[in-house]
Amino acid sequence: MNQFNVFVLSRNKAEKKIFKADDYIISITDPHAKLADIKGTQNILRLSFYDIDKPLKDLSGETFEPITDSDAYQIVSFVGHSPSDSNIYVHCEAGISRSAGVAAAILRWFGGRGSDEDILRDIFRIDMYTTKL
Repeated sequence: MNQFNVFVLSRNKAEKKIFKADDYIISITDPHAKLADIKGTQNILRLSFYDIDKPLKDLSGETFEPITDSDAYQIVSFVGHSPSDSNIYVHCEAGISRSAGVAAAILRWFGGRGSDEDILRDIFRIDMYTTKL
């Protein structure tokens, strides 16, 4: 069982932080948004999906997609190839839902950390430390 240190950040906090070379970053942005400016590490998985739970179509016909199976596979692969004691930072625009959801999935998939309540407690403790609303 891997023991990762998982941190949740907003995009703003992630772009201000200078990461260590051995930190791992999952950078989640909206499609069509500029890539986040991540400094200090080359260990970056960049994903792009909207903060929704099912595909939506607007009046112009444009489709908005949520996280896909391919995105989830990339996360599992990226985290699975990092050393077991790695610091893994996950950011999205606000650092609230997409990043917290991905962090919870990492803790569940790789850490087997107790109940859902325990995982949520870890996420919100981390979120309160790293993100100011």
